[in-house]
Order: sequence, then C-alpha cells, then structure tokens
Amino acid sequence: MGSSQTKVIDVYGNIKSGANSGPWIATLDSTTGGTGAVTGQSVTIGSDQALQTITIGSGTLTVTRDAGTPVNSNVIAGTSNVHVGKFDFHGANSTFTVQELKIKVPNDAATSVASVTLKYKNSAGAEQTVSQALSTGNEAHATATFTGLSLYVPLNDSADLDVYVDVPTVSSGAHSGAAISVLIDADEGFKALDSAGSSDTEAASADVNSAANSGYGSKYVKKSIPTIARLTTGYTTNTVTTNIGLYRFSVAADSAGSIDWRELSFTVTTSGVVVSGFTLYDVTGTAVAINDNTADADTGTLSICPDASCTDGEAEQVGAGGSKTYELRADTVTGWGDAGDQLTIYRDDRLDERLPLEGLGQRHALLPVRHGDDVYSVVLIQHSSLRRTPVGIRPNKQTPSPSVRGFCRICEGLDEGRSFGARRRTVLRLKFFHVKADAPRYRRNVSCVQSGGP
Repeated sequence: MGSSQTKVIDVYGNIKSGANSGPWIATLDSTTGGTGAVTGQSVTIGSDQALQTITIGSGTLTVTRDAGTPVNSNVIAGTSNVHVGKFDFHGANSTFTVQELKIKVPNDAATSVASVTLKYKNSAGAEQTVSQALSTGNEAHATATFTGLSLYVPLNDSADLDVYVDVPTVSSGAHSGAAISVLIDADEGFKALDSAGSSDTEAASADVNSAANSGYGSKYVKKSIPTIARLTTGYTTNTVTTNIGLYRFSVAADSAGSIDWRELSFTVTTSGVVVSGFTLYDVTGTAVAINDNTADADTGTLSICPDASCTDGEAEQVGAGGSKTYELRADTVTGWGDAGDQLTIYRDDRLDERLPLEGLGQRHALLPVRHGDDVYSVVLIQHSSLRRTPVGIRPNKQTPSPSVRGFCRICEGLDEGRSFGARRRTVLRLKFFHVKADAPRYRRNVSCVQSGGP
C-alpha cells in the first residue's frame, strides 16, 4: 500500500448453528499493525477497534386463521372436497418448512367427515395435495395427523394452507345438522424447521380454529338443501289488483332428497295502497291455494303456512331434484292507481338463514314455525300407521312410537304441556330449538304431553 493511501478490508465469519442468541461484536485487536516498506519500522493501531454489531436470533413462525377462510354454509351429505379452513403461516427472520401438523375436527362432527385434505405449495412453488382419515377417540376432537409435509414459508413472508373435507352420505354415517370446523393443534404433532435446521414444535399458544370468527369456517351438513329464487316472469309487473300475481318465486330441492316447508315469511311495505287477504298459490301446474285462510301483514311481516294455520296444518313438499313455482296474491286491494303508490314484497331471508329448511331423511323434516314474534324449529314426524301426520318438537332421544295418536302442539309460551284425547297420556322429554327474531339460537328442554294409543 503506497504512502498516504487507504485500503478497505472486509471481515467475514461463519456463525455456528449453536451460537447463543443476542448481540455479537467482532473486535480488531490493538496489536494489529504492520511494517513500513521504506523505514522498516513496526506500527500498531494502539487500541482495540469494535467492528459491526450483529444480533443473533432465531426465526419466528406464526400460524393464524387466514382472512380468506370460507363463510359458513350448508353442504349436502355426499359432497367431496368441501373447503372449510384457510390458515396463514408467516416466517420472520428465517424461512421455514412445515413437516408435520395435526388437524382436529369436533368429535360430534367426526362421522360426517370421511377424510381431511391439505393443499399448499412447496419451495419450488408447486401445489401439493395430501389426505388423511380421521382418528376418533374419547377426546373432544377427532384428529388427522400429517407427516412428511413440505409446506414452504418464505423469509419475512407468508404461505397459505387450505383444508378440505370429504363428507360421506347419510347412509355412510353423515349426520344432518353436524357443524364441521377444523383446527390446527397448537402443540401436538407439529414440526417446522427454520433455515438453520432448528425445530419449532409449537404452532401457536392455542389451537388455531377455522371458526374463530363468527360467520366463517363452519360447514353444516344437510341431507338436502332448498334453493329459493325470486322469479321476474310469468306475471304482470307493476300491476296491483285483486287475485293476480304480486310476487312469484320457486323452491327447488336438491337431488339428494325431498324438502318439506312449513312456513314462509315475507316483508310487505306499502305507500298509498292497502293490500290484505294474501293467499299463496302453487302455480307449477293448475293454480292451487296453499293456505286455507287468507293471511295479512299487519306488522309488515306476512307468514304463509300450508292448510289451516301455522300451528295446525300439513307441510308442503318439493320432491328430490324437483321444483315448484309459487305466486302470492291478494283478495283486497284498495287505493291503487295514484302517482307515488307503492307495494314492495320481499322474502325474509333473516329467518331462512337462522332456520334453514332441512331434510332429515324419509321420515323427518326440520321445519320453522312461528308463534307471535318467536320462531320455533320443530320436526315433522311421519309414520304410516298414524291417522294423521303429527307435528311435534324434536325429541331428545327418539321419535314417538307409531302407536302414538294425535300430535304434540307447540303451546303458547312453551311452558306448559297439553294432552289431546282422553286415553293414556305419555310425557316425552324433548329437546327444543328456540329462536327469537333477533337473537342467536340456543337450546332448552321442555315437556310436552302426547296422548297414547291403546
């Protein structure tokens, strides 16, 4: 190096995999020096010189429920590849490769899951798909244990893990009404390696649940699902008079099974016109009235039930794979014709969402029934030996025997039992779903008295 010149020397070092975490500083020793090319004299730097401070630490892997988790919805038994959960893996200060993890499913939904499938990308960006069956025991959750995975999490970036399930048919074990959600086990069956080869065996401080946020990450198994759609053809729009179609819609049943409906609710608003005496007609073929007695929307809500009333009548059935078209008419229209007159009718989706029509097999159908401002979920129980179809609250353990005569009514206030007939009475302990118009679903037990046969 020439006189009065400067030279930069870069110092590199390899950090051992077992190095302790914390700050690390390389120091240039005070004896560092050299010998003059002309004078031959030795010189040193005189004192130690600290170089750059390096902080040694480990990478951090964070596992959370992803915002792209699917919304809650109904699924038909026998459906494959149902997307239930989406999870986010974020790697800070290191890359990670997730090699093992355990997926948990609530035990009461275990028979409704044939297998669990994971989809993710490896370090090459190629999508990987792997499936496992559930293992069920006495624990609160059934589990699917995955090993040999190659889920790659980039440095200071995220990777997604999508979880799918196959739902068997009802005859193969699926339970109508089962709520399927998936969880990543926090501290069992988990293993991820960082870029230094260190192992992380905890996914999170607690299980990561697909259903942690209300409205997301749960799939509800149904034997069959109705599709209700408003129709805009087949009737004269913007014409309001007596006994013509004011609102038309269709109800279709999935090919998996028939659908029975017990009540349909509509919201009716008017301006400058009075409309009353509503009747719903099945207009699939020749028009047939559904409700025997006309209904009114005194409080803005119109409830239509087959036959005599919402507490004493039969269910309307749509066959498997079939569809029916319905039309709402009124027998009294007063004041229509002035500028600004308005009639608006729409179906009350809120109640349909809280109490979806549900097929429970050939002998049962879950049906919503209204009492005042409350809506109740009851089971239509059908036995060929009965004189009439009984309507009852869903039993807690088993359906009434075919010898039962009469039917169990929903009593006013649901705090008393009533008997029907003078013969032997049988008290049944029943599980009952009660839904306020603006409240979440909860359960309670009530006693209902039925008359028994000889």
